[in-house]
Amino acid sequence: MDLLKQYDSFVKFRERFIANACANAIYTDVRDVESGKVAPFRPVVLLNDEAALRKITSQIAKWQLEAERLITNDPVRFTATSTQFSLLPTIIYNPVSVAISEGYAQASRKMSKSVMLFRLRTMLKKELQHNDGNPTALSRSIEAEIEEREADPETTYRVIGQPHTELYLYYIPTEGGKAKRIRVTQTGVFIYSPDNVALPIQFPHEKPTRKVTNASDLARLGMKPLKTNLQLSANVYRESERTNAMRLREKERIKARVLRPKTDLSAYSQL
Repeated sequence: MDLLKQYDSFVKFRERFIANACANAIYTDVRDVESGKVAPFRPVVLLNDEAALRKITSQIAKWQLEAERLITNDPVRFTATSTQFSLLPTIIYNPVSVAISEGYAQASRKMSKSVMLFRLRTMLKKELQHNDGNPTALSRSIEAEIEEREADPETTYRVIGQPHTELYLYYIPTEGGKAKRIRVTQTGVFIYSPDNVALPIQFPHEKPTRKVTNASDLARLGMKPLKTNLQLSANVYRESERTNAMRLREKERIKARVLRPKTDLSAYSQL
């Protein structure tokens, strides 16, 4: 079979697997698919008999086999590190108890000026090559950004992504054992428990309180996103501004603790 046809077959199989998992899940996260609509995401599925377990393990084995075949035949086009191939469903066997928890997260990482300039110059070179060396609106914008970054005394920048939800599953593998935590990914987590009636499962009662920082919070703390031509699904800030913002936030926390009313212990003095 042609590699592209093999890949198309793999993608369709993967999509069907995830869709079936979401349809049979005891719990899922949700994600926006279009304006005003959401779709199930990150399924947690309960398997209560060996036949269901054999079916899932067989499908995961097929998933691995097809992925390995694609990677082996064309490792440049189909990379082993791609989540499309490496992110496999997880199976948990016979846990004593399970708890599902939702939370918020936000990616944040540093980027040095040298790395940023290297990426911008690479973009500029490709843009000019694509247009036979003729300047374009994009190439002029990139050149202006390079000049701005070179003149900026900042040596390190901070790349901060958008807040997003995370789904976690806590489980105790054996009686008296220590609880373990795994992150529920888009490919799902399957819990095999033949005695599922006796398996305690705790579900989230409400959406978690947001503990991450959005753009308005950062602006209030003095952080302003930089305009950039880099292809990033995140905002770029000066690291010095972030450092100052963290100091300001810590002062606010200390002030809030000082102003918090103290507990009246007089009622307990007679006990």
